[in-house]
Amino acid sequence: IYRGMSMGKITICSKQDFIDLMRSSGKPLRRIAIESKTPQTTFENWLYGHSVPSLENVCKVLSAIGYELIAVAKENENDV
Repeated sequence: IYRGMSMGKITICSKQDFIDLMRSSGKPLRRIAIESKTPQTTFENWLYGHSVPSLENVCKVLSAIGYELIAVAKENENDV
């Protein structure tokens, strides 16, 4: 499901990867919404609509499920 999964690191390459990670956390989506202070209707728009979570909301949700967002520089220019 997740690309680049090793040593607790997960590479999220799409909205679906993000949704799958939320679902695999073991927490009900309602609990994640409460803990991340994100309206449940926003979650429903992500899941069933065409909206995409903002970077701010991604960070809040990741924190609620025990992750953090970190940007890592590529080791060389040929990494794509």
